[in-house]
Amino acid sequence: MCTSCVDGYFLFSNEFKCQEIIFWPFPFLCSGTLLLIIAIISECCTKGKSHFKETAIAFVALPEIGAWICYVIFICYRMGLNNSAALAVVGLLTHVILTLAFMLVHIKVTMNNCPYEYKMLMVDHRCSTIAHRVITYIFSFKFSMILISHFCNLKKYSGEYNAMNYRNFGRFGLAFIFVSFPIMIASAIHFLWYDGFWSYAGHVSIEVIILSTIMAILLLLDAFAGCYCGCCGRRSKVPSKKFEVNGEAEYESDDDTKKKKPHYTRDYEDDSRIYMDQDNQ
Repeated sequence: MCTSCVDGYFLFSNEFKCQEIIFWPFPFLCSGTLLLIIAIISECCTKGKSHFKETAIAFVALPEIGAWICYVIFICYRMGLNNSAALAVVGLLTHVILTLAFMLVHIKVTMNNCPYEYKMLMVDHRCSTIAHRVITYIFSFKFSMILISHFCNLKKYSGEYNAMNYRNFGRFGLAFIFVSFPIMIASAIHFLWYDGFWSYAGHVSIEVIILSTIMAILLLLDAFAGCYCGCCGRRSKVPSKKFEVNGEAEYESDDDTKKKKPHYTRDYEDDSRIYMDQDNQ
């Protein structure tokens, strides 16, 4: 039983125990909430042209993975590699594996079979697109949705996925829901049950539970959208064109694909139409 505490702790009078003083509670949850509000504002200001689901997935992804990393560090420092910490490490490792696997699929499959609008991002907004892809490959595969989010109707986020691209992303989303998510949630609940709430690790565990649950719901909605709408997500509005990105862009001009209207004259002797090519008038 404690009667006084060292600096950084306070005396919990009901149990006469020293509890850690929390100077910055819920930073990841606050930032995630703020980003969701920004996504809602973007949806309202653009009158639905911004894709809320994709924007929300991308925005929540970074606070979520930040909470996961801090939770693993805090719990390992506080308790060592016990049951809760071991589960947290496994959950984080599965997320890392999913992100690395997504990187390979995105480079080898998605970039070679994506619509014209998505490839044009590497031409019109090359530096921004590369930066967002690097963040995706390092931290979370879910952040890749920012490039097709149409956030604030900005051109650099105006890419599109086709049905195959959405199916590939949906598979990773379901893998997260059924593998990484339950492992990390089980770790956080186990830690709260046995260690309590009043610690940095306890506060971050609450953030992990809330942010990861929001993310799981968003990814599940994305998967359902693909199952019941005939294709996963939105289709590209412009048909894909022959396009290669190898440092330079090679694509068909819209002028080359326009159909020329036939020009015709009337032969009054036999009342028949004689069609002539427009270039040979």
